[in-house]
Amino acid sequence: MADPGRVRWHLAQAKKDAQDAIDGRARLGKDWAADPVTKAGITKLVETAAEYMGNVPLDIQARFPDVPWKSMAGMRNVASHEYHRLDVDIVESTLEVDLPKLIAQIDEMLAVI
Repeated sequence: MADPGRVRWHLAQAKKDAQDAIDGRARLGKDWAADPVTKAGITKLVETAAEYMGNVPLDIQARFPDVPWKSMAGMRNVASHEYHRLDVDIVESTLEVDLPKLIAQIDEMLAVI
């Protein structure tokens, strides 16, 4: 059994990075990707949020089948290892659609772990 405190820490870090990515994009609007440093920073926050979620043990992941565990791992792998393949439109969709949903899912998880 995983240490609940450690799991909660990973979830809290994922939530923080996801919110920071959303907030960074919101400050700059659609032009966030025009600046390479901002693009790299926001993308890194998306990557690290996915990394923290990947540290949630499999037995706990199984309790939350609606969380897109596999998609997050794929995003993390592309952002980390294949940055040249990263599609800004996919990151944009992640920021606008996926991360707000993830934050709500993390809140649900934190309430029961």
